[in-house]
Amino acid sequence: MKSTLSTFCPAIEFNSCGDAVSYLVDYSKSQDKLKGVALNCVETDLAGLKLHNHQMMIPVSAAIFNDHCFKKEDATKDEEHCEAVLFPEPFEKGNWLLFVELKYGNRPNRIVQKAYNQVLNTIRFFRQSKLIEVDKVVHGLVCFPESYRKPPYESSIYSFEELRMFKKKDKVILVSTNEVTIYSTTKLSVR
Repeated sequence: MKSTLSTFCPAIEFNSCGDAVSYLVDYSKSQDKLKGVALNCVETDLAGLKLHNHQMMIPVSAAIFNDHCFKKEDATKDEEHCEAVLFPEPFEKGNWLLFVELKYGNRPNRIVQKAYNQVLNTIRFFRQSKLIEVDKVVHGLVCFPESYRKPPYESSIYSFEELRMFKKKDKVILVSTNEVTIYSTTKLSVR
């Protein structure tokens, strides 16, 4: 997967971690904004998506997207996209893919729809660009690390039936959570 993504966009940065717990965080709104998005093997002061990897200690890679990877046809604007896609290493065809958007702030209701759109746009772009198969089921995740509300946030904008349609029509398991458990290279669970 790394070589495919590097060919697609040489500006993609990769972080990896195989520890029992790792953290995907976005520093762009913090004092360390030059760090951007990062997958850390240790907890930081900044909250983020927590990945539990207790079962097999599977190495996880995060492909961090910058705006130059998703140019529109006229090249004056970038397509809306999520922060990163996570995957096990080495990556094989049947492995899981987790597209993640992190939104900071304590009022997620104002930006929930945009966050979901960013995840879905990235997945559609990957399919159109033939980076993943059209029929591959992938995970799309929105994380609000600082929210005063507990997940799942999706209940406020999508019904259970709509979420089922995303899975059936778009091949996306769409969730919102702050924690994920990795069971194997083919199975994830959200909390």
